[in-house]
Amino acid sequence: MNLIEIKNVCVRYGPIEALCSISLTIASGDYVAIIGPNGSGKTTLFKAILNLLPLTEGSISLYGTDVRRFTQWNKIGYVPQVSRNLHKGFPATVREIVASGILSAKSFPRMIFRKDFSKVIRAMETVGVCDLSNRLIGELSGGQQQRVFLARAMVNDPDLLLLDEPTAAIDPATREQFYKTLREINSQFGKTIVLISHDASNIGHFATKLAYLDKHMVFYGRFDQFCASPEMTRYFGPHAQHLICGQHCPMKGKL
Repeated sequence: MNLIEIKNVCVRYGPIEALCSISLTIASGDYVAIIGPNGSGKTTLFKAILNLLPLTEGSISLYGTDVRRFTQWNKIGYVPQVSRNLHKGFPATVREIVASGILSAKSFPRMIFRKDFSKVIRAMETVGVCDLSNRLIGELSGGQQQRVFLARAMVNDPDLLLLDEPTAAIDPATREQFYKTLREINSQFGKTIVLISHDASNIGHFATKLAYLDKHMVFYGRFDQFCASPEMTRYFGPHAQHLICGQHCPMKGKL
């Protein structure tokens, strides 16, 4: 089943073209990484998928329904870019942050009941933050915070997770562990994952598919296909190719 279908999408901010002729299909069970340079339209694409921006051209469907008529948002969990200036004294615990995700699926009056906390515990267990339950969110490291926000996105048991640069503020070792956690969520729980990343050299080894954006779709396919593609050489150069692709690099041993 295709969860996301994007057909010939263009988005403009006034006279500025942010995206042009984007077509992309994401099926149930995919783990897709979207990479590209700054200003390439990655976050704009996410906003369009979430119906936060009007399309200049084209269409987007979620679960077979035009995004403009889509209402089952509880099927989608979203992890936005996290502020790097989160104050250490921000008065919310990990459990409270995760529980706040339940409210998005409730109608008025939005209240959290005792029975809802079984969902909170399950989400925290899935991402490994139960031991942080009573800590203030501002006291945590960048990697711990991202796991908490991932748990919040998962608390309503969505089918699809969208993550906007979830590893931007964390160190390389923690970043790799976060990617592994996402892969486990994808393989063990069957969640479809789409994330934006600048970390082409690592995310490609975890994601099942890779999309390279530069206002238009440069490439979409498997990571090993990307490593063998002329687009890879054109954008990164033959020497950078070896660093990014490693064992997937078709030129390994020749550089």
